[in-house]
Amino acid sequence: MSARSLDPRWLAGVMTLGILCVGPEDEVRVDLEGRFEVRKGLVELLAAGATPQAVAALTGVAEEEAAGLLDELESAGALRRGTALSLPELSSLPLAEAIRRSARGEAVRLAHTSEELLVLPEGIAAAAARQAVRGFVAGIDPPGRRAVYSYLAIWREHSTVGDVPDAAQVAEALERLAGLDGHSLHVFDLLRGGVSSLPAAALFELDCSAPHRLGPLLELRAPEPMAGGQLQLVSARYASPNLRAIGTPYEDWARGMARDAERATVMARAESAERFASGEVSRAPLVRARERDLPNVLPTAELYTLNERQLETATWCRRYDPEAVHHWLPGVAADGARQWVIADAVHYPFPDPNVEAPPVVAASSNGVAAYSSYAGARERALRELVERDAIMWTWLQGITRELLEVTTLPEDVQAHIAQVARDDGLTTALVNLTLDTDPVILCAMHGEADLRLGASCDPDPVQAARKAVLEADGIRYSTHIEEDPPTELTQVERPKDHLLLHLQPEQLEADRFLFGSDERVDAREVLGADAPLEESVRAIGEPVFVDLTCVPARPFHVVRALVPGLLPISFGYDREPLGMPRLAESKRLPDGRVLGRELDIVRSGPYVPHPFP
Repeated sequence: MSARSLDPRWLAGVMTLGILCVGPEDEVRVDLEGRFEVRKGLVELLAAGATPQAVAALTGVAEEEAAGLLDELESAGALRRGTALSLPELSSLPLAEAIRRSARGEAVRLAHTSEELLVLPEGIAAAAARQAVRGFVAGIDPPGRRAVYSYLAIWREHSTVGDVPDAAQVAEALERLAGLDGHSLHVFDLLRGGVSSLPAAALFELDCSAPHRLGPLLELRAPEPMAGGQLQLVSARYASPNLRAIGTPYEDWARGMARDAERATVMARAESAERFASGEVSRAPLVRARERDLPNVLPTAELYTLNERQLETATWCRRYDPEAVHHWLPGVAADGARQWVIADAVHYPFPDPNVEAPPVVAASSNGVAAYSSYAGARERALRELVERDAIMWTWLQGITRELLEVTTLPEDVQAHIAQVARDDGLTTALVNLTLDTDPVILCAMHGEADLRLGASCDPDPVQAARKAVLEADGIRYSTHIEEDPPTELTQVERPKDHLLLHLQPEQLEADRFLFGSDERVDAREVLGADAPLEESVRAIGEPVFVDLTCVPARPFHVVRALVPGLLPISFGYDREPLGMPRLAESKRLPDGRVLGRELDIVRSGPYVPHPFP
């Protein structure tokens, strides 16, 4: 049987549990257990020209299975008939080699992928070259290509082949380079002809003020009108904050929605800063220690705890061991005192390079906020924690709550709801989820086979309703359903999987307890606690704040809030914090009513994953 070899435009690289082939329009993941040398050997075999017999001999699989693998890769466009083509002689280095050289402190001048060319000035300092290459990798698209190079950047092995550009496109870019500043860095888009330039001195100052190919903020889309032109939606793409987080599902698009384009743009940039700072650990004041070696440690078990049944089988989270060595970060309590917080609960994602085990806390962006001031970010982070706590408690308790009477809302909110009905035929229900602190309002836009949720916590219930409608409509407008829903609950992993699961008619019918109440209340009469939120939440736990502000997040401040005892939102099947006592308790509301019931949670679950994306 004739050999088949990798199309030079495709990238093939070793990953932790196999290899990944990434092309212009598609990618193919090949699961392959065994030693690194076997995975590397398969990548090299594909580059040179592979037959079923050779693949079978290398990997130990049957020839029939090997033939099926090659057929799949050929069908996707990754392989062509025949042995390897002669590759063009290029003056630029493959990005893989540039990564290895910059890591060793060696000079790098030109580096390419099949789609881009990175140009560094002569004599650039080694630290700047490393930063430029790291920024280049962090912003590579699509995510599969970024993952392959991230693996290489960590292990620095010869683990990739392919990703070769068209020689004529490289030559054209180099001709254009002659007319550009020789002291600047440049990134050429070989396919579209664009170029992004930057003075070398500005490399370490890149932030979320404006997009740049080598910075944390990569792209800002032009505003899109939504809600019949009443609102503007701006989308922003941000870079990977942590190359060690290979394979961690994460959304690399942030969004802002507002009535004017300028504010929507600021909101999209702020969310990009929030997401990037959440994963940026290179500048974090991490301390590695046992709990007993640090004073005033925030109790980890009160932030996120599984129940006994979950801990018996969980592979994505481990039981907290107070005698083990962990990474910690300093936080600040409401009174200004320093408290140490386990890093697993602060940074997202946080792959610990010292531990070959899953994290103790399944952190997410829940409770992180970016704003123009530290105080504003701190307040918004705390409000998000309270909002998500109310969602989780209501969902797991299975409580039906009263709806807001729409006619008691301001005219702009009523008009927005009416526009959604005209656009998509969706009914909007605003649910009072307020528990024991500030008002929380859930917006459910629903139809026969559609459900989009938004929520907000605000001392003014009318303002909370307005924000919840904005959020739900933003999800309605910006989330395009192009995937099949999970066929099994166990397949729910990403936030988007939660949304897809609840678009199925049978599941949507079961969800109606959440937004199907016949009871209506005046929105203006929803009561929250009398005290400010930072005070009222202390009845649950003393809030602690970790400042995540860093240079890439500028001009925004980024803060993570943590409140021991509050229920964090979780994403993925059976990942709810079922070991937390608050879940099993009834709640006395500010208006005097008592909701919920006492539950036995020691071995409860699993539950249907919540519908909040």
